[in-house]
Amino acid sequence: MLIRLFKSGHPIHSIVIIIIAIVLWLPSILKQQIYSLEEFSAPLFELFVHLSGTNHIVQSCISLVLIIVTALITNSLISNSNITSKTSLLGFFFFIFFIFSNTNYLESNRFLIINLLLIITLHELFGLFKTEFTLAPLYNASLLLGIAAMFYLPLLIMVLFLWAVLLVLRINKWREYIVGLIGISLPLIFILVWQFYNDESYILINNLISLFNLEFVNIQQTYLNLIILMLLAGIIIPSFLYQINTLFEKNIALRQKLTINIWLFVFTLIAILIDFKSTVSLSLLAIPSTVLLSHLSFNIRKIKWIDIYVSIVFLIIIINQYSSLFDA
Repeated sequence: MLIRLFKSGHPIHSIVIIIIAIVLWLPSILKQQIYSLEEFSAPLFELFVHLSGTNHIVQSCISLVLIIVTALITNSLISNSNITSKTSLLGFFFFIFFIFSNTNYLESNRFLIINLLLIITLHELFGLFKTEFTLAPLYNASLLLGIAAMFYLPLLIMVLFLWAVLLVLRINKWREYIVGLIGISLPLIFILVWQFYNDESYILINNLISLFNLEFVNIQQTYLNLIILMLLAGIIIPSFLYQINTLFEKNIALRQKLTINIWLFVFTLIAILIDFKSTVSLSLLAIPSTVLLSHLSFNIRKIKWIDIYVSIVFLIIIINQYSSLFDA
């Protein structure tokens, strides 16, 4: 089964996962994607689309590169943080597993770019354990989150995530809290000044105000997408509860890292709910969910039924990706 195959990974298994990613990616390049600039509400994403163009083949290729790079970094962080073993490829596999779980997740590169920024942010925050000088990695993490927020404005709430991390690490100096706020605010201030100079500041201000206009949106999904979403919830929620219940069985460093991931899951979920207009934004949960499921799969003894469950869901994901080619 898949979990047992990648739990004690061999270098050749990395190639297998990359092939799996390409197989799951192929339908996106065969199916025309439509990009509408009117739907974008984040300045850096508009800039990215203008620079890279709206050609669906180019966008799909960029998506694949972003997915594989982010998956590799995620796996490296998970294994080096002792969440799994050094040779495990669970992080690599589960990120691919989550990011391809919905046929809509590859419609744009917005959340794939954000996921790359989030895993680098997590790397910086985990680095706080290794240094007495916390201001530099904390500033790097907050600046990355600020840049991510310029791709998806609800992520501005992640300043609360940074403060939660400081509480977890028992860092009580006021400077760290101010640095976190400054770092995440800088990209926003820079863009506001630039738009003010060009007499366009109303655009970003209106987008920020619109975040407070909570509206019920009827989101259309295929039956397979909905089934997969429910099946994923059926394994992510138990993984979340398992991680919370086993925290105090770990050493202090690992316990704090897992707690940081729990808070990352909570605050990314809140950011999604603030402006939930499409299930595409759910792909932001891929990184914390990958850590949750990697931790569960590596530590639980009776892995058989979880392995079967994940393998069945993975098979449905493959069917779902290719069934989208036949949609009218």
